[in-house]
Amino acid sequence: MARHVRIDDLFRFILPGSPALSPDGERIAFCVKRVNKKENRYESHLWLVPTKGGRPRQLTRGLVLDTSPAWSPNGKTLAFLSDRSEAPQVWTLSLEGGEPRRLTSFGGGPIAELSWSPIGREVVFQHFPVPKISEDERKRRATFKHITRLWHKEDGFGWYADEWWGVFRASVPAGRTKRLTARDHHATSPRWNPNGQRIAYVSSGGDQLANTPDLSTICMVNRGGTGLRNITPTSGQRDAPRWSANGKYLYWIGYEGKTGEWLDHEHSVWRTRVSGGSPVALNPGHDRWAMNMVGSDATSSMATMMEVYQDTGEERVVFGSDEDGSYRLYSVAGDGGDIRPELEGNVSVLGLSVGSGERPAAAAVIGTPRDTGEVYRVPLDGTGGFAPLTNLTKPFFAPLRWREPEEFRLKNGKIDLQCWVLKPPRFSRSRKYPCLIEVHGGPMTQYGDAWFHEMQVLAAQGWVVAYCNPRGSSGRGKKFCNVIEGDWGNRDWSDVQALTNHMVRRRYVDSKRMGMLGGSYGGYMTTWAVAHTNRFRAAVTQRQAGDFWVHWGSSDYGHMRTGFFGGKHPWQAPAAYHQQSPNFHVKNIKTPLLIIHSEGDLRCPIAESEALFTAMKVLDQAPCEMVRFEGEFHGLSRGGKPLNREERLERIVDWFERYL
Repeated sequence: MARHVRIDDLFRFILPGSPALSPDGERIAFCVKRVNKKENRYESHLWLVPTKGGRPRQLTRGLVLDTSPAWSPNGKTLAFLSDRSEAPQVWTLSLEGGEPRRLTSFGGGPIAELSWSPIGREVVFQHFPVPKISEDERKRRATFKHITRLWHKEDGFGWYADEWWGVFRASVPAGRTKRLTARDHHATSPRWNPNGQRIAYVSSGGDQLANTPDLSTICMVNRGGTGLRNITPTSGQRDAPRWSANGKYLYWIGYEGKTGEWLDHEHSVWRTRVSGGSPVALNPGHDRWAMNMVGSDATSSMATMMEVYQDTGEERVVFGSDEDGSYRLYSVAGDGGDIRPELEGNVSVLGLSVGSGERPAAAAVIGTPRDTGEVYRVPLDGTGGFAPLTNLTKPFFAPLRWREPEEFRLKNGKIDLQCWVLKPPRFSRSRKYPCLIEVHGGPMTQYGDAWFHEMQVLAAQGWVVAYCNPRGSSGRGKKFCNVIEGDWGNRDWSDVQALTNHMVRRRYVDSKRMGMLGGSYGGYMTTWAVAHTNRFRAAVTQRQAGDFWVHWGSSDYGHMRTGFFGGKHPWQAPAAYHQQSPNFHVKNIKTPLLIIHSEGDLRCPIAESEALFTAMKVLDQAPCEMVRFEGEFHGLSRGGKPLNREERLERIVDWFERYL
């Protein structure tokens, strides 16, 4: 018998990802991530499915996190990343039989971005070295961080200290490893050129970029690590370097501009000659980000997708487009112009791989509001068709009774807002329901085509959940996104109020039982809301950006956000920093408020919530509690320890049950 969605369904998640199309185009390797409640951790294993259809086959097993499969050029071996040893390493698996073999032997530190050499004897990857220190040795050392550079930490990663990400090369099968880049800048996203003699990568940090983490450049070295060249010496942000088939050009995603301008430019597909010359934007006017910003707590996004492929003799570039609640695919000719849609509809592309040769097809993991991602074959021929190859998430949804969100449009003055309402599973128009308004983080992200576990849990309690993409969100172009810069809590708040007013007028909503919640920027807006109106019966603010003075100096990217305040630092515009900080309006809060924050949050430091909690208790005008999660970063709701994610949802439900 079908049942409502429960909090503990998060332990049943089935999450496909990381597709990799084989060189002959016949098979797709991918990962399936699950939750291990007993061990309070995640597991991920490698799978294989034929592109013509057939039963998927699991390749690896165990209490491991196997990710990022990459095919050898002959299609006989998969390289992948795994924590199956004491530290993350590169491993290989022969598809002709046998057990996985460890290729590298690092002491510790993360690894990412595997890329095989064209002749299949080496792999390159990025690695952040962390020395291996025994517990006994650690006890005999002083514990401190010596910080010398402005850019020294990043949420979700931690502290950089004196080390940098580097590009490494390892021989196959011997595993002889060599660092190819210097220890004075971050070197990431390495890619071999077609003849296997050069490697392009993204460089950031170093002498020129140490204080500007939003800027980067494309560099190139020979396979031995010599002959360093900067391909893009001008100021800008670059990501995802890819080679042309003839090795004469490099493509990337980004913009030409100065630090702090990341909201002011189109993030386009660019091409430049390796031999030198000015870069050329291939798709100017396509005013949508190439990064997937569709929010969800059940699927992984926040990735930039771009690949180069051959279409009947013509070189084309397929790229992602974050738009109208979806993340779709387009392609553009290698010399510019001729932009065509490749994958449309209400979808969120979570992973992409394009094969070699004259086969215009791709493997993709695609999420929708009805699943948590499945593997598809996508013909890159402009027809927009795509065929599902897996149905792995069916066992998760089979026992559940749930409703799909209903999209609608709402006018706020001249602004057309994209909105959704999620009704309880046994919804009846003759009843009156409490209503929760959710606000996403960012603010430059978007709600859209993704299954959202948290919202389904709230709806299962008998509450209507409504949400929208207010001004400041992505998916509608840079003007819609950056119109709130320097003016948070004005136009965006007007849009959230418009949604609230609309829901109050719906006959099935109990207008006296309205609640609000959100995280990060959504936490900002939640705190801002209860400080500017008493219409909400209860609210939950999570990982909030509540105090921009604290945020400027303590957040990993806080000092980069001066664009929100006319380019001025706090001592230059103290009133603006105060006025846009919801904490400084705390004296107006009369709404029962639950504060949730992670102690290791480096994006919105916990001091922003500590100050709010203290002020609420000193004022003693409304019930207020705070829940602090230990050992978690900013992204607790998406990637925190499973038991902490469960506890977080239980606290939210309990709060609204008490006060809504």
